[in-house]
Amino acid sequence: MSEVFAKCRRWIPYVLSLERNYKRLTHDLCQGEVVADSLELSEDLADLLGHAGWYLYEIGQTATATAILLTARKICEDLHGETPNATTAFIYTNLSYICNANNNFEQAIKLDEIAIRFREVVLGENNVETGNSYTNYAIGLAGLDKPEERHEYFEKAVRVQESSAE
Repeated sequence: MSEVFAKCRRWIPYVLSLERNYKRLTHDLCQGEVVADSLELSEDLADLLGHAGWYLYEIGQTATATAILLTARKICEDLHGETPNATTAFIYTNLSYICNANNNFEQAIKLDEIAIRFREVVLGENNVETGNSYTNYAIGLAGLDKPEERHEYFEKAVRVQESSAE
């Protein structure tokens, strides 16, 4: 893990610059008007920002992580709309995790409901990533003191983890 973090630490200034420039090129920061209609959106950029956001969260840069993840979410929404895809689900799960960590359980649950729906469609119910979303959702439910629902999703997560270990 420390090797991966060393690489992230080395590249994160470039990713932050890329995200800032993306925002600058797509929106006039004062007026909110699009200034570069022809800028091509990229799933790879959204995925890169999603991973950078998680790294930033892991090192305690929650505000920057959230901003990066919101940019990634916007890119995915512009690319895919409401069509389920793995990258958008990954980003929603990361945002939900941050909300849970900040005791914003209602927002976390809303994000996880989308992530779960997308992951079940794209990856299936027995995928480890879907299981991670089940766990995240259960944490939000626990924060809202909903023990029956929480138990159901923790059980789903356990079943996924057990089936993936076989």
